[in-house]
Amino acid sequence: VYRALDFLLENGFIHKLESINAFVSCHHPAEAHQVPFLICDVCSSAQEVCDPHVAELIEAQAKAFGFRPQAQTLEVHGICKQCRRS
Repeated sequence: VYRALDFLLENGFIHKLESINAFVSCHHPAEAHQVPFLICDVCSSAQEVCDPHVAELIEAQAKAFGFRPQAQTLEVHGICKQCRRS
């Protein structure tokens, strides 16, 4: 199982959500990218934020500080619309 997950992760088919120790499928597996996720603390749903401006901003800030990222995980926790309605 771990080899399969490693293969999927290395080839961009899935993302690992560190804070909830889970894997989710990638909505854009053909593109190499790091994306933020919105994670619901009630139902554990995860929404991939597909906005290139977010990645560009992080890259620009890292460059401005002379910082070379080796890994990137951006997870925003809260409560999704459906859970707020319940």
